[in-house]
Amino acid sequence: TLPIVAWTLAGTAIIAGLLAWRVDINIFNLSTFYRNRLNRCYLGAARFVEGERHPHNFTALDEDDDFCMADLMHEKVDKSATFDPFKGGHAGPFHIVNCALNLGGSSDLSLHTRHSASFIITPYATGSGYIALDSTGNRTQIGYRPTRKYGGISRYPTLGQAIAISGAAANPNMGYHTSAQISFLLTMFNARLGWWFPNPKDPGKWPSPRFSLRYLLKELMGTADEKSPFLNVSDGGHFENLGAYELIRRQCKVIIVSDAECDSKLQCEGLARLIRMCRVDFDTEIKIDVSSIRRAQGAAWSRDWCAVGEITYEKSRNEKPNGILIYIKASMTGHEDTSI
Repeated sequence: TLPIVAWTLAGTAIIAGLLAWRVDINIFNLSTFYRNRLNRCYLGAARFVEGERHPHNFTALDEDDDFCMADLMHEKVDKSATFDPFKGGHAGPFHIVNCALNLGGSSDLSLHTRHSASFIITPYATGSGYIALDSTGNRTQIGYRPTRKYGGISRYPTLGQAIAISGAAANPNMGYHTSAQISFLLTMFNARLGWWFPNPKDPGKWPSPRFSLRYLLKELMGTADEKSPFLNVSDGGHFENLGAYELIRRQCKVIIVSDAECDSKLQCEGLARLIRMCRVDFDTEIKIDVSSIRRAQGAAWSRDWCAVGEITYEKSRNEKPNGILIYIKASMTGHEDTSI
């Protein structure tokens, strides 16, 4: 029986190696399916001119519904200028798609309660401002890359892809929600909505891992880190669920947040997490009173749907508030119309 077991294990290893070599870990997951449905539902529905779409007869999908994120950038950007991830010649609303860079396997002890960092996809730049700190005290920034050149091939990343990854709520690596047991089960059943992006620090020429077994094991054990050539990215809520972290990094004067997370007790956990992270990371204070949103003891309704707070950027240098946070919460006051 020993030779049979040995041959079986050898055959299994060979098959696993062939599949890891020939099967793209990004394409053969649920993220592609999720992206296609989002594209058809929203981007495709926006192309309503007769004859504009040319859908596939079987799937009803049209590849032209989606487009490169970089195409949202204004045409007059000076491409010869020194690259700066926070500056660009954009003419309209600037899209910042927030994702989570999963770091459950990182040796950086400062990530103990987060297991993730912010990762953004914009028309101008893609990457993360996270600075890795190893056990010897050396610091290395992940950094950013121009979106138009990021990923190794044209039309990458796309708007639909960015939206799908930003909403990848189910993934083996889920930031501060990562659990070894859940990671194992989600990987075994291929319930993977995240994506493996090239490391912006050294992106190479391939958009996906050429040999995926190493990265599949990282998903299986929930140990994605920042040291590998490819980084695991998932739902932005796995890092910060309100999408305001990157706006505060840019010191925006007025920030409007719409909080519709599952919060039946109106504890505003996402807001509390944002306040704590901004205080630690940016030396920024956010003062806001949400007592009118919380239901009083025995009350069935909230008094307000929203609250307005003050942001003090770099509080050690300026004691006066220099920003406004408008916080809108999914709550009910009893004054909603009949349809609600």
